[in-house]
Amino acid sequence: MNDGQNLFDRATAFAGVEWQVDEAADRMIRENAIAPLIIVGIDNSTKDRFREYMPYRSLQPMMLPSRGQTLPRLF
Repeated sequence: MNDGQNLFDRATAFAGVEWQVDEAADRMIRENAIAPLIIVGIDNSTKDRFREYMPYRSLQPMMLPSRGQTLPRLF
């Protein structure tokens, strides 16, 4: 999952707001709504976050150049 610093611990989460991904997954596993799983959190680089996620150059917001990549069309 993107923004891994926000997923599990409010001490590392942006503005101290944890997304409670681990609690939600535990609850859904106990309710047999989902199979057991492993959640991987990818930390972002903070200052370059938007550039990393933006797949193209943008003027709104100003992102020149972007660091994301657009996936090729498969059809």
